[in-house]
Amino acid sequence: MKKSLLLIIAFAISFAGWAQNYDPVKTLVMLNQLDKAKADLDKAFTNAKYTSKPEAFILKTAIYASVSMMDGKKDTPAAAQLVEEADAAFTKYRACRLRWSRIRRSNSTRCAKAIWLRASGKSSPG
Repeated sequence: MKKSLLLIIAFAISFAGWAQNYDPVKTLVMLNQLDKAKADLDKAFTNAKYTSKPEAFILKTAIYASVSMMDGKKDTPAAAQLVEEADAAFTKYRACRLRWSRIRRSNSTRCAKAIWLRASGKSSPG
C-alpha cells in the first residue's frame, strides 16, 4: 500500500514539474530548430502553469521574432503577424516580471517582519 501511494505521489510530482519545464524549448532554440521550438511552445502555452512565470513570455518573444526573420518568411504577412505576437509577448513578460518582483519583495518584507516580531517577542510592531 505504501509503495503504491509513493508511486502515485512520485508521478504527480513529476507531472507537476514537467508542466513548467522550459529546458526542452530552450534546447531547441540553442540548436536553431526554431520551427520545432515554436510548435512545442505553442503546445505548451495551452497549459496555464506554463505561462505562470515570465520566462515563458520571453521565450515566446525570442522564438517568434527569430522565426519571423528566417529565410522564406522574412517580409511576409505571416512574419509581420509573428512580430506583433512577439511584441505582445514581450509586453506580457514585462508586466509579469514586474508582478513577480513585487510579490517577492512583499513576501520577503512579510517574512522579515515575522522574524523580527518573533525575535523581539512582540505581537505587533510599534
